[in-house]
Amino acid sequence: MLFHACNNDDAADCNFMPVVATSSTASNPCLATGSIEIRSPIDADYLYKVDAGSFQTSTLFENISVGKHTVYVKDSNGCEGSKEVSIDTIASGTKFREVATILKIRCSLCHSGLNPQAGLDFTRNCDILANWNRIQARAIEGNPAPMPPAGLIPLAERNKILEWINSGHTFEE
Repeated sequence: MLFHACNNDDAADCNFMPVVATSSTASNPCLATGSIEIRSPIDADYLYKVDAGSFQTSTLFENISVGKHTVYVKDSNGCEGSKEVSIDTIASGTKFREVATILKIRCSLCHSGLNPQAGLDFTRNCDILANWNRIQARAIEGNPAPMPPAGLIPLAERNKILEWINSGHTFEE
């Protein structure tokens, strides 16, 4: 979607606003690690911004979260062009996918839905990533009590979770 708006009294000056072209990189689902770069128009007479941010001279925007964003280009006459840009989620790594599957199978009965136990929804990637140490304590070590309450999950699955934790407990791998 592209639109042009003029913030001055002479709307005729806005008839030639160039089309906004961009490139982007994907982001971690829980951290704003994506980027958007405006490829055109590029000129000293243009200012750029993303969403409700401030206009700047740089065409590169970093630390962009997953989702839809609007980039704006404003020329020296105050005319603006915009474009909607979607930031995708980076691909998850094999180790993370294995852990997420184990937690969804073994833990989602209590840790999902509208009122998940302890406020943790292990069907959500960000809850898994943010609570790796709690997962280790409860599901691997049984400290202060084993999770699930009936007893620790099978050793092979605990080992997969521990391998993910020991390799950095990241989304990518």
